[in-house]
Amino acid sequence: MSVVPTRERAANLCRKVGESGLAFKRFWFTDFGRYSLDSPADILDKIFTTPRDYRQRVLYSFLD
Repeated sequence: MSVVPTRERAANLCRKVGESGLAFKRFWFTDFGRYSLDSPADILDKIFTTPRDYRQRVLYSFLD
């Protein structure tokens, strides 16, 4: 799991990891726009994307 500064950075990471042949669902990325330190419970929401299916804009949560 990685929380990065921007949505663009999360998409770039998904793309690069996917191009490297490591497009597994074990790599989860999100950005600070979807997660706030002021509301830490948000980390459990559907805010994560994976290199395997980020192009379809599928989001995952720890509770799924």
